[in-house]
Amino acid sequence: MNSIRALVDEDPKLAKTAVTKLSNILRNSLMTDKRNLVNLGEELDLVKDHLSLEQIRYEERLRLFYEIDPDILEAPIPPLMIQTLVENAIKHGIAKNQTGGDLSIKAARVGDQIEVEVVNTGRIHPTSVGTGIGLVNLRRRLNILYNGKATLSIQEADSNKVRAMLVIPMSKEK
Repeated sequence: MNSIRALVDEDPKLAKTAVTKLSNILRNSLMTDKRNLVNLGEELDLVKDHLSLEQIRYEERLRLFYEIDPDILEAPIPPLMIQTLVENAIKHGIAKNQTGGDLSIKAARVGDQIEVEVVNTGRIHPTSVGTGIGLVNLRRRLNILYNGKATLSIQEADSNKVRAMLVIPMSKEK
């Protein structure tokens, strides 16, 4: 909100666009509370709206990359899963780096599963400030919805990169 507020005088047109994106995020989060699944395309639209607001805040410090298989945009996934991973990537990776960093989101079908990968500049710090509840809840939701057939892994990748991998069955059959 502060970033948008600062834009009102500086760039009113961009401020208006930012308010629209924020409105989309809020509307979407209210609607997804009532649904167990959304399609991947809807989730990615929400994530992109969120990241466009983060770009206002971080400017050139946040570099975004997407590699999304268009054939799986209608695939059902639990809402706010990718959003949670992206928020963690920003908070624990990009924001802590003076020069910012890269954030990439990939989604593809691999066999009978959807693999979503979020990679960000940064390192895993077990003592990082935060409640840790977001990832715990995400894992619980996956277990409940997919009866142990979905996974979330987070690990350090190549130098100064953190990789979160979400693997979800294409169908929700238990």
